[in-house]
Amino acid sequence: MKRIGWPMGLALLALAACKAQPDAAPGNDTSRHATSKPAERISSKDQALARQLAGDWVTSEVRPTGSAEDNCATDAGISLGDDGSYGSLDEAGRWTVKGGVLLVTVTSRLDDSNEESNEAKEMPINPPRVDKWPIEKIEGDIAVMRFEDGQFWMFRCPPLPKA
Repeated sequence: MKRIGWPMGLALLALAACKAQPDAAPGNDTSRHATSKPAERISSKDQALARQLAGDWVTSEVRPTGSAEDNCATDAGISLGDDGSYGSLDEAGRWTVKGGVLLVTVTSRLDDSNEESNEAKEMPINPPRVDKWPIEKIEGDIAVMRFEDGQFWMFRCPPLPKA
């Protein structure tokens, strides 16, 4: 799993909030990436999971320990906005929950390879990439995703200040 950034996510989150994209539904394969399809009606169970997941998280391949201050002092953060927006240090898009699976549709990424400028350029991803994160459980500030190759952890962080 790619490490994604936390502190620089504010600018990206603002960008993601401005880019409304339709939600994606899962494809037929079981990989973490699939081709997006039009959204379907969200069940009440999936709506409840989505309410629990909305917020700012640090992602990890090991179980988080310690305080929120310790865990959130990293660049491995993502934001799952109440409005369905998704953001990380270098990606933006939309998210939803379908069939107990967190679906993250990545519609753009930031390219900061231009050394002559300090500004990163937004690059659309076409077709968008859909990442599937099967939800095993959510308990308080910890969410666990279950993949074929093991578990993936998310630790809820305090909300970022509004820009």
